[in-house]
Amino acid sequence: MSVPARPSYRRRIQSLGGLLLKPIEWILGLADLIVLPVQNLIGAQRMAYFFILPNLLIFGVFILLPMLLNFYYGFTTGDSILLENRPLVGTRNLESLLTCGNYLDPNTCTQDLFWRSLTNTTVFVVSQLVAMVLLSLVTALVLNRKIVARGFFRSVFFYPVLLSPVVVALIWKWILQDE
Repeated sequence: MSVPARPSYRRRIQSLGGLLLKPIEWILGLADLIVLPVQNLIGAQRMAYFFILPNLLIFGVFILLPMLLNFYYGFTTGDSILLENRPLVGTRNLESLLTCGNYLDPNTCTQDLFWRSLTNTTVFVVSQLVAMVLLSLVTALVLNRKIVARGFFRSVFFYPVLLSPVVVALIWKWILQDE
């Protein structure tokens, strides 16, 4: 019984790799049809701006535009979402928020719900942050010691990180499967 020679085995692997790379080469060739004219037009030094442009557009539409709209809404009144149906009131909205006898006591403000919600949010964020950091630090310190079943406990704490993508994958599988 003879063993196949190494060079023929390598040639088969290379030819298989070549077949697998053909679709990628084809896609890159199509991309070249778009990228090369742009590079000739704007130059190689400015190509980074071409690749960043889609991200900047997404950022502008979903982050910057809503921020600017909210800033504009702060100086208008009404309940319409359309800008032409919202009369300008200037800084009257901000004045009503900042009219307080004592800023540490939300009940003395004319808009006490705003200040109470701001206080509640601040207390929640600070306490949650401190609790999470301390609990994580204590857990990490305990799991770094020489304890029985340390690997098991490490995997138990890491399990939720792995569980989320698995659940998402299963949900997509259920959505996309034929009935």
